[in-house]
Amino acid sequence: MALVVALLAACGDGLRVSGGVVWDGTDEDQDEGATVVVVIKHDPQQPDPQQRTITARLPLAEASEPQRDALAELHETEQAAPCASDAVFYQLQLQRPQGRTDYVSNNWSCQDGETGGHDAGGAQAWIDVAALADFVAMLQ
Repeated sequence: MALVVALLAACGDGLRVSGGVVWDGTDEDQDEGATVVVVIKHDPQQPDPQQRTITARLPLAEASEPQRDALAELHETEQAAPCASDAVFYQLQLQRPQGRTDYVSNNWSCQDGETGGHDAGGAQAWIDVAALADFVAMLQ
């Protein structure tokens, strides 16, 4: 059954396999060139508008074991997060020698007062906003 779902997803009929990992922790030969970039797109707790967008960069080769484990725990999701007025929005980029993969928090479509939906803003997939918040906390 999993093979059928994977084949349908690959055919581009709109069906997506949910729950895929962002980084599986096994591509050790790619680690030297891989960089994790986490961008806090909007943080309403910051009174200074210039401090509301924060970028944290972490080369995987320099990541601690807990940081690598936390990254390996991030999974794609199709479940939209509820919109909240004090929401923080995240974008995660995996930059590798072969290219970049973008992910956004699953509350991404709540920006600008939207009520939600399935807009990943051009990213590959959503990641649970709480899991991304925990990962960002490890980087600060």
